[in-house]
Amino acid sequence: MKKWISIIGLIVTFYTNGIEFTKLSQFSLSEFYDANHTDLILDADYLFAINNRSLQIFDTCSQELEMISELNLEGILSNLVIKNNFAYVSIADYDLKRIYRIDYTDIENPIVTDTFFFLMVKVLLLVTN
Repeated sequence: MKKWISIIGLIVTFYTNGIEFTKLSQFSLSEFYDANHTDLILDADYLFAINNRSLQIFDTCSQELEMISELNLEGILSNLVIKNNFAYVSIADYDLKRIYRIDYTDIENPIVTDTFFFLMVKVLLLVTN
């Protein structure tokens, strides 16, 4: 709560003193980073990124990083692979796992072409003497 009050206080202070903010660009990333996750892939003139909820595609040809499409997906996105005009995005939701295959031939309108479901089976091995 104190954090929000401080942020609101700073915004009010800047606004009343005539300080203006200019948005340079917008880029959303996942809060979850570790060595096993692939969140960004540069392929030709496009940057592919996943955050917690969507695949985002950015045009890297201009000076500004411009998002040209965003595809919301169900689940918590965890990994991204790009191959042959398809993006493969894995979802990690507890014991049910999914992989979306996304066709981005029309870069402004990517579509999910297949969804692969599989269960994570946890095996408990009991060893007795």
